[in-house]
Amino acid sequence: MKQQGMLLLEVLLALVVFATAVTGLVSSMQWQLTALDTLKQEMLALWVADNQLITAYGKESEMKSGQESQLNLDFSWQLTSAPPSPSSLSTHQIRVLAPGGRSVTLNAWGPATEDKEDKDD
Repeated sequence: MKQQGMLLLEVLLALVVFATAVTGLVSSMQWQLTALDTLKQEMLALWVADNQLITAYGKESEMKSGQESQLNLDFSWQLTSAPPSPSSLSTHQIRVLAPGGRSVTLNAWGPATEDKEDKDD
């Protein structure tokens, strides 16, 4: 007598294999979505840092801080400027705190700007 159809054990084994594969796939997709959100926040934080460094270029303030919004996310930033070094390069460092708690630090070096008082002398 020939067997027709599948045994219950075969069906259950196939369901276990399928469920394991689907669980792994869903877990991988969740990890990818989390990584994508982190990448988005870091990219926006770098945009904020770049905007503030461009604004601060040529200004001689010791420390600034503030908030900026990008794509409905609020980022807080803190800018520190160091006086020109002996090589006459000014240093700006900005630290941006993203909504997820991650922080991004960006450094910029550039030629020191001359004071207007020095030009008048």
